[in-house]
Amino acid sequence: MVSADVLCRCVQVWCTPRRAVYVVLVVCLAAFLITLPEFFEFRVVEQPSSPGNGTKLVLRPEPTGFGASAGYQLGYNYVNQSLFTFLPVVLLFVFNSLLVKAVLSAARLRHAMTGLSGAQHKVRCQNQRISSCVSHALRRNTPSKLVA
Repeated sequence: MVSADVLCRCVQVWCTPRRAVYVVLVVCLAAFLITLPEFFEFRVVEQPSSPGNGTKLVLRPEPTGFGASAGYQLGYNYVNQSLFTFLPVVLLFVFNSLLVKAVLSAARLRHAMTGLSGAQHKVRCQNQRISSCVSHALRRNTPSKLVA
C-alpha cells in the first residue's frame, strides 16, 4: 500500500503549472493534427448557374481525390469517431467508477473511525439530514420574507 506521504510527493512532482501548460499544448496539437485531414476532404467549386437564377454565384463542396478514397472514408472516419466519441465515454466511465470507489472507501473508513454501530450511525445520519433541512428552511425564510 502506498503511504500518503509518498503519494503527496508524487503529486507535487508531477502536478506543476508548467507541466499542465505542456499537457494542454500537447492535447491541442494532437487535436489539430488528428483533424487536419478534414481540411483536404472537400474543395469548393463554382456550380454553373441556371438561366432563371440571375447573377447569383452558387458554390458547392466537391470531394477531393483524397476525401473520396476508400482508406480515408473507412479508416479516418472510424478512427476519428472512436477518438472523439467512444474514448471520452469510456474514460468518463472509468474515472467515475474510480471516484465512486474512492468515495465509498472513504465512507467506510470514516464509519470505522467513528466507532459507531450500524443503528447509531443511521440515527446520526438522520439527525444530520434533519438539521440540514431545518437550516436550509431557516435560510430561505428570513424574517424579511416572513413579514411580507
